[in-house]
Amino acid sequence: MNAFFCCLDWLVARLVQKAGIRKPTHEFEDDDYVDAPDYSNLDSWHAHPNHTNIKNNLVEAIPDGEEPSSFGDRLVDCFFVHPTTYFGDNSWNSTIDDAKSIEQIQLVLCGQASVFNSRCRMYVPKYRQATLASFMLDQENGRAALNLAYADVLSAFHEFIGSCGGDRPYILASHSQGGWHLNRLLAEAINNGPTLLREQLICAYLVGSKVPLDSFNRSYRLLRRAESPTDHTGVVVGWDTRVEKPKIRGYTVNAGYACGHYYADTQQWEGTRGKEVLGDNPLKWATTTDTMNLITSPPFLTRQQFLSKEPQGLHVKGIRRIKRSNMWGTEFDFKAAKDPKSGFLLVEELPDPIYPVKVIRPDKKNPFIDFEAFQSSKIAHHNQDYALFYYEIRKNVEERVDKYLAENGVVKGVANIEDIEITEQK
Repeated sequence: MNAFFCCLDWLVARLVQKAGIRKPTHEFEDDDYVDAPDYSNLDSWHAHPNHTNIKNNLVEAIPDGEEPSSFGDRLVDCFFVHPTTYFGDNSWNSTIDDAKSIEQIQLVLCGQASVFNSRCRMYVPKYRQATLASFMLDQENGRAALNLAYADVLSAFHEFIGSCGGDRPYILASHSQGGWHLNRLLAEAINNGPTLLREQLICAYLVGSKVPLDSFNRSYRLLRRAESPTDHTGVVVGWDTRVEKPKIRGYTVNAGYACGHYYADTQQWEGTRGKEVLGDNPLKWATTTDTMNLITSPPFLTRQQFLSKEPQGLHVKGIRRIKRSNMWGTEFDFKAAKDPKSGFLLVEELPDPIYPVKVIRPDKKNPFIDFEAFQSSKIAHHNQDYALFYYEIRKNVEERVDKYLAENGVVKGVANIEDIEITEQK
């Protein structure tokens, strides 16, 4: 049960308040899926530089007080894979036009993907994401659903490299489920692909995905962990934010997911419970366990903004801006340090939010937690993996990209997507 209670994903209060995670009652193979997305079609992308309305896309939101960078000045591309926004039980995977999922993805575009837009042209593919239950309630069907979702992400990456960003350096980024897919893509497409793909990869940001640290030895030996804030070229960073001392029974910081992770050396899924995870500290971009303090005003959206017609912030002179407000309504100090055993980034308990949060204590009769509580500072910060460190991430992207360009310039040459090895789905 600990694995169940530890599974935290991008859940917003307006969708799930007292609901438990439910899985489909049928087998994965009984689902009737439509054809895979055609990524040469711009409609298969949530965000793409060639969209006619890209400047009004929420992925182009910027912090209030900044001016947007011109597309001509962005010499790098970012391939961003969004987290789970499908919680249904009608099928194991969503369609790419599921209305509720797309609604939640608008928050993701603004609150997560936008952090890269000062230096990068943004590519965010639609994909048939696995339902949240795939991670913890049914290993066999869950892994099958994740395999299907990954196949879409890999196909989108082929299009990204082949016709979108093949002659430019790039960043890979993700959150939660998106990181499960990028973790596998790093092995099958980058590590096993042409050298140029590794030379053009400035950095991969795998956030909130419990990436096992042994992936570097088993899945992508030609890649490495970043050693400094400006380290670049074939490097990977990531973190999973947890409350240092969660105040809820049945929660443990080092539980695993039933689905586990995919390993390239065996070409199979394996359980990863108890394994150390990739853990960097965005407050100093190092693997140290030292505690760092931060005085900040995180760009959280308030509950009122969630429910408003324009929840993503301010709209000023045709430019979306992220309002410097948060669910606490004040600035505050907080500490973050890497746990030396688990690798998780532990953040101390934060002040109480300005809106009430109700926690349902798990027991045999009611084995669910109110998912609105996961917006709380009392349990976990998975939903805030980006938001807590938004400005630090944004600054780091700028510094890392600038250092790469200063040393390498824009790398020329197009990687041949036919050289990317695609292993059989298992």
